[in-house]
Amino acid sequence: MRVVFGSRDRDLAGRRASASANLVQQFPTRSSKQPCGQAAAAAGINRRYVGDEQSSSEDRSRKIVDEKESHYSIMGFSESVQRILGTTSPGLMPASRLQRCGGSDRIVRVGDIGLQVDVAFKVGREFPTAQEIICAEAASSAVAGVYAAIVVMGGCPSWPTRYGDVSSVELHLEAAPLEGVNALSNVDIHMVVTRRGRQIWNATSMLVRPIDAFTWGAERLRKEGGKLKAGDVVSAGTFPLLLDIKPGDQLVVEFVCPAVVETYRWLAL
Repeated sequence: MRVVFGSRDRDLAGRRASASANLVQQFPTRSSKQPCGQAAAAAGINRRYVGDEQSSSEDRSRKIVDEKESHYSIMGFSESVQRILGTTSPGLMPASRLQRCGGSDRIVRVGDIGLQVDVAFKVGREFPTAQEIICAEAASSAVAGVYAAIVVMGGCPSWPTRYGDVSSVELHLEAAPLEGVNALSNVDIHMVVTRRGRQIWNATSMLVRPIDAFTWGAERLRKEGGKLKAGDVVSAGTFPLLLDIKPGDQLVVEFVCPAVVETYRWLAL
């Protein structure tokens, strides 16, 4: 089945009111326990990047800095996702893959742990510089664009407790930035998931100052001896839901910005 990229809809009537509400549907309970993949177990990473209390500074520094990854995902900046992942603090994880989306189709792989709708920041310059104070305003000056993104989490699920050991992250990033969104903007997201012709998710949430997550990630890298470079990408991890997506599900996401509603349609494989 082909899912065609939705046009950028500039008609805000009725949509802004929907997107300004808080979350309207909670994370559904998963009823079956999924097996842990051998690859995730062999990696031995477990929750290394989720929660400061679960790994040593030396381990995190070696993985984050020495591998020189240029794409990162902030895991669990939303407290609700922290509960799902079984941690009490956010973490920073290098993305194993970044896929830029273009053309007419949006295809996303189903993750072992789940999938998160997100926004991602593209870095326009080195941040922070040697003497730069890390704050939201300084961080916003380092951002070259804000993008719609899908974060796919791989690893070992542990249902029905909902805890998951995230061992890999893939980022699916739109080719063009969101119109009318600057680095300091809030972003309203309305999301609908359809499975076999039946709607199983319908949720709306506001991402409040996702730049704060970006700022936190820059601070974490500085503590580990690293920094962001021009061209790096950082996903914010601020959407409060982690989606249990199955192959064949259709995901429609509206990013409601001050001047425009941008609609993206995805198919899960």
